Amino acid sequence: MKRIVPLEERYWSKVKKSENGCWEWAASIDTHGYGHIKVDGRLKLSHRVAYELAFGTIPEGLLVCHKCDNRRCVNPDHLFLGTNDDNVHDAVVKGRLHTPQYRAKLSQRMKGSNNPCFRKVYSQEERKIMSEQRRGTNSVCYGKKRSEEDKRKMREGWKRRKERLKVINEK
Repeated sequence: MKRIVPLEERYWSKVKKSENGCWEWAASIDTHGYGHIKVDGRLKLSHRVAYELAFGTIPEGLLVCHKCDNRRCVNPDHLFLGTNDDNVHDAVVKGRLHTPQYRAKLSQRMKGSNNPCFRKVYSQEERKIMSEQRRGTNSVCYGKKRSEEDKRKMREGWKRRKERLKVINEK
């Protein structure tokens, strides 16, 4: 007979305590970086379960927020209840949310080549070299033209690949 493990025991076995004070969830993580665990057949966020185990039920409409900004953290001392507005305010104060004011300040700092979206303008000579490299007339490593022998070997290789594909497709 399969032993039913109590939630609290099952839960805390999946927590790893780190030196910075965070207790990180060491089991499954969703695409947003939050841990989750199955409770009564439904997936629940691990930090919400930690809060409920430590303090009791969470009032409807409230979020469990992180003081430490670590999505994997389930240390009850690092969690607090708040509304969505509280959570957004906390993010703005800590500089985690890109408000219009923040974006304006960032765009002032990121002018020209300092901007990660900046695209270098290449000279006509540079564009010609890059175009030749893409077409394979220059060796990317040495800047030399390919020999006729190299071109012949490449053509033969492609022919062999096409023949193999025909055999596979015929099966």
